[in-house]
Amino acid sequence: LFSNLCIKTLKSRIVIVGTVASFVFSNIVFIAHRIVRPESLALMFCLFALFFATTYVGLLRHKHVFLLGLSLSLFSLIHPICIIFYLSFMVGWMFLLFKNRILARSLVPFILGHLPSALLVILYFRFWSIYAPVEWVGAVFGNDRIPGISVLNGFFTNIAWIYEGYMMGAKRALLVGIECVVIGWGICQLRRNQFAFFLSLITLLYFSILLLVFQPLLRPYYTLLIPAVILLMGLFVDSLRIKFPRIVFLLFIYAGYSLSGNAFLLWMNRGNEDYS
Repeated sequence: LFSNLCIKTLKSRIVIVGTVASFVFSNIVFIAHRIVRPESLALMFCLFALFFATTYVGLLRHKHVFLLGLSLSLFSLIHPICIIFYLSFMVGWMFLLFKNRILARSLVPFILGHLPSALLVILYFRFWSIYAPVEWVGAVFGNDRIPGISVLNGFFTNIAWIYEGYMMGAKRALLVGIECVVIGWGICQLRRNQFAFFLSLITLLYFSILLLVFQPLLRPYYTLLIPAVILLMGLFVDSLRIKFPRIVFLLFIYAGYSLSGNAFLLWMNRGNEDYS
């Protein structure tokens, strides 16, 4: 699915290969699939949403925006972090539709795609949930905060925890530096590359809200950042005119470094049972 997404958005074959390799070997994706958590399922629906969004903007067929609505709505039911990503995605998606002047024609099929999930939510609160909808929101998001710590203090605490959680100490410092560069590049592409701007926008929104809402930030929560960030990296490298640095940047620096990190994690946890 991610490889098809790369084929739709990237031009150079070697960049496509390097981008797919970077995703497959990503340390965060690797960790998310070694433990029994819902982030791996959420990642699949996240890829579906990005794929249908890209396909719809290119072909403008109603079935694609319907499937986008369906994917996003089912995705939002998996885990509370998916609701955060859903809201971030919607901001970027509305911007993309508005800039391409296709907002009006897209709304009806997009809303229709949400109906199956809306029916599931209604049935859940009608027959199974012990909470009312507002109480459910408070119970779910309240359980992900440490009692007695304000939102602002929690935000700065999460910033400090990024070092251990996302950067894994200094082990991923180089990779995180590369990711910050491509996100910054994407934000600057408002006029030149709207899709790159869209990816950067939803990444920054999701990460910022995540820092405010959840505490502590578990390492699997970062999983949903990876597809957009690595695709951004592919778009950035694909925009370069010199071919050789593309190979070095993607295959040897990011993908190779990530692969060595996964090998190190396997060696350090060789005595643990995994479920991948």
